Amino acid sequence: MTSLAPGTRPPTPLHRTESPGLRHVVVHRESLIEHHLTFCPLPQESPEALARRVTRWLHDLDAIPVRLQAFGPLRAFPGFQSNLPPLSPNWPAPLTWLEGFPCPPHPQAGLAGLHAMAVSDTAVSPVLAAGNILGASFSDGHLDHVLLGNVIPPDPAAPTATQARHTFERLQAALQTAGLNFTQVARTWLFLDDILAWYPSFNRVRRDFFQQCRVGPPLVPASTGIGARNPAGAPLVAEAWAAQPLHPNARIAEIPSPLQCPAPAYGSSFSRAVEMLTPDLRRILVSGTASIDARGASLGLDDVRAQVQHTLHVLQTLLASRGLDFSDVSRATAYLRHAADAPAVHQALARAGLALAPLVMTQAVVCRDELRFELELDALAPTPGSLNPLP
Repeated sequence: MTSLAPGTRPPTPLHRTESPGLRHVVVHRESLIEHHLTFCPLPQESPEALARRVTRWLHDLDAIPVRLQAFGPLRAFPGFQSNLPPLSPNWPAPLTWLEGFPCPPHPQAGLAGLHAMAVSDTAVSPVLAAGNILGASFSDGHLDHVLLGNVIPPDPAAPTATQARHTFERLQAALQTAGLNFTQVARTWLFLDDILAWYPSFNRVRRDFFQQCRVGPPLVPASTGIGARNPAGAPLVAEAWAAQPLHPNARIAEIPSPLQCPAPAYGSSFSRAVEMLTPDLRRILVSGTASIDARGASLGLDDVRAQVQHTLHVLQTLLASRGLDFSDVSRATAYLRHAADAPAVHQALARAGLALAPLVMTQAVVCRDELRFELELDALAPTPGSLNPLP
């Protein structure tokens, strides 16, 4: 964990363990245990076997999954999905599968990897909309949480902009069944099948929807927007994380990036990061971040090393603004436009101290044609003795 002056943090409730093909961050909180697991394929491990390994781990932990996100070839999805338990109150996390190809040094693996979040020692309820389980809800005693996954539009024949609108409406409907609404969404993940073809129109739909729902200051969700196909063949698939404070000691707010301008300045409706702050835990949810400067312009054109270096500097500075660093990362996904860039990216991550991070690296399309690298992450740390004021 980050080294701070004595007495600035209580004894850490976070424990990190590593075993072949798994990095596991365990957070022992006041009223529950959180498990953040990142699975990568073992040598010669099939997608079916990896799914069984995920299931076995969660069963042995007596933990209920609340979020599952995997990156792999679409052809691997049916076998993987068939080896997971069916959706139920004991398994309420839909699997969000994105077409993301493995990168060196394991380009022949069945999939790039999987992130799972699970909780134990607390009650979890499925979130239903129109009779379908779209996610899970639970409380940590300070915040009520709702996590939604694999949300796709209902009409595959509609124009893409219409389907984007319907996807946001499905997210809103699911949140409402759990007693929340879109103004309480802290984080979204939005994967477009052909992002370079229709990202501008998608952004217009998102902006209009947010205005209608009064999503805006003091909270605009952090977000990732990446090009990746999904097994349903839909133009996009979405995930969301919403939270409702239960008392004044729990707070949620945007965190500005010291080195990048707000994304709305160039037409994208998301914040650089969001912090969930409770008396026992500081959680930072950082948006997908690429090599973009303080004016919103892309940097390091055609130079992946320069892009990675700038991105890591931006992220490190953002985390430091809240007293955290890369050693506090609990989940990370690196998106590479070209799999051949992986060795250079691995080297840069190792130099930054992210070699042992719970990371999935996958080939996918970043939202600007000139950008070859994007990194998103979550970070966790015990809250200092007194809550720091949010920006």
